[in-house]
Amino acid sequence: MIGVALYSCCDNVKHDVKWCLLAVNNHCGVLVMPILWRKEMSVDASTIDDDHKLLIDLINSFETVINQNPTIAALDRHLLQLRHYSIEHFKREEALQRAVHYPFYQAHAREHSDLVNRLETIIAHRTAARSGRDLTVVSREILALLKEWLVEHILRTDLRMRPYVAQMKAHQRKMAALTDQGAEGVSLPPFP
Repeated sequence: MIGVALYSCCDNVKHDVKWCLLAVNNHCGVLVMPILWRKEMSVDASTIDDDHKLLIDLINSFETVINQNPTIAALDRHLLQLRHYSIEHFKREEALQRAVHYPFYQAHAREHSDLVNRLETIIAHRTAARSGRDLTVVSREILALLKEWLVEHILRTDLRMRPYVAQMKAHQRKMAALTDQGAEGVSLPPFP
């Protein structure tokens, strides 16, 4: 089983484990547990998996930063990079799904759109949190959402693409050939 994270909550507070992630405050201790890639998460052993691994790295990096009393600018850099790369990954994944006439494309694209909207809301909410405690609480809420969403999305939604992997890989090669010929490719901005 893949756990998203474990937080050690105060003894006098009872929480469902899932929502304990959102309840961390100055009265609770935090045990940092990064998301670890597992072979059971593999969709295609190629581009999609590489994207997922990078998204996991970005989320784990965000967790490291929030546990180091970060500046608002540092949090913003991480959130904006995560948003940017998520959008690029979603474009790439959806292009492959359309190319192979993936039957769950519309529902999948809707999930991607919902996450981008949630990220936008989170970024706006984070912008409103300017004090140290508020910033910490919001940051932990963001982290919990990201971990839960990513793991759930990969395990519940993305793994349904496995039967289409061979077709997708053929289209990936075509996309790579276009990029090699000078077409604009997807890029990740440098990490600050």
